[in-house]
Amino acid sequence: MWWPMIAAAGVASSIVLTSMPAIAQQAAPDRSGEMVDVLEVIFGKHKVRASYAKGQCVSGMFYPTARATQLSSSVIFQRSSRVLGRFSMGGGNPTIPDSTKMQPRGLAIQIDPKGPGETHFAPNASPMQPGNTVEEWIEDKRVRFPGPDGKSDPQKLAAFHAAKPHTKSQSLWLASRPVPASYATTIYWAVHGYTATNAAGQSKVMKIKFMPVDGEYGLTDAEAAAKPRDWLVADLEQRMKQKDGVAFNMLATLARPTDKTNQPAVLWDSEETRPTINLGKLVLDKLEKNELCDVTYFDATHLANGLAGPKDDELFVIRQRVYANSSQRRDPQAKLTDGNRAKMVPTAAAAK
Repeated sequence: MWWPMIAAAGVASSIVLTSMPAIAQQAAPDRSGEMVDVLEVIFGKHKVRASYAKGQCVSGMFYPTARATQLSSSVIFQRSSRVLGRFSMGGGNPTIPDSTKMQPRGLAIQIDPKGPGETHFAPNASPMQPGNTVEEWIEDKRVRFPGPDGKSDPQKLAAFHAAKPHTKSQSLWLASRPVPASYATTIYWAVHGYTATNAAGQSKVMKIKFMPVDGEYGLTDAEAAAKPRDWLVADLEQRMKQKDGVAFNMLATLARPTDKTNQPAVLWDSEETRPTINLGKLVLDKLEKNELCDVTYFDATHLANGLAGPKDDELFVIRQRVYANSSQRRDPQAKLTDGNRAKMVPTAAAAK
């Protein structure tokens, strides 16, 4: 899950992704470490994820619909699959109060982990990112750096937003929404434009979101203020016991020819009112020990055949390097999971 949060960053320069488009690797220097640096300036250095630091590991199943195979030949749409997931609070503060309004909730999932269909998504509770480019994302954090008094300068943030109005979209979205009543009653957007290809070789671009089966609910300001500091996990556990799990429908919104896939800070025209296609149901029914999720990361670029991310969206392209960098920082001795390690190979320079 991601932005304004990030789940990882900073592997050594001796590692490069085989899955990254060659043109993207050559076009600009790798700034993934810098993206983690700015988060650490704002939130401090902790031995946890640089973004979405506070969370709860869960597990469950994904059940695809028959309609899904018409869009994509991915293994995850051909049969039911196990799921490892993690609900989380945005930001890099591992002790953030659960009723915080301006940090989006996150739901990261690995469908069919270590299986032939292993596919990751890292959506969060806003349908856009705070910038269209890596530079804009980093600058959004820089203007929030604390000054000598420990507080950020609101004039710097206002000037940045005035110069690039689209960078304010996520903040405006979060400010307009109530505090979520539960992890289970929150909509999670994957934000980027994915390409689905079916068995006949036909491709369509789409955005994906996870819609709570029980509906979206929020708290009044008074209700949020009355909550204890940490309440989301207890609420999640209670809901799982009452209903044998919390469920989300995985919905696809198809792109139109004029929609752009390189502007994740901007919604497609009338995006939220377009018809959607139900790709399947995600059911999460068990709280897991957080150590199970801490030894891996949820790499939104890790997609099985039949699904592909946008090569022209630099914030999507850089995500795996950022995740890996953060993971390496919090535990330099950690071994990457099989799925993530398989995507990385030593560079020629590292081999010398």
